[in-house]
Amino acid sequence: MLPCNVTIKELKNGTIEVATINPAAAMGSVNNAEIIELAKEVQAKLLKVLEGFG
Repeated sequence: MLPCNVTIKELKNGTIEVATINPAAAMGSVNNAEIIELAKEVQAKLLKVLEGFG
């Protein structure tokens, strides 16, 4: 299970912030090349989602 949390919050100035953790960085300490590669793919997909907000 990869860490793919997404948070959405309204800031005091009224803007909405959407954030994710970096799954590649979070899984960087795992000594499994397949998991790290998968985490990089997930990271790329999450970045595409975030770019859509913006």
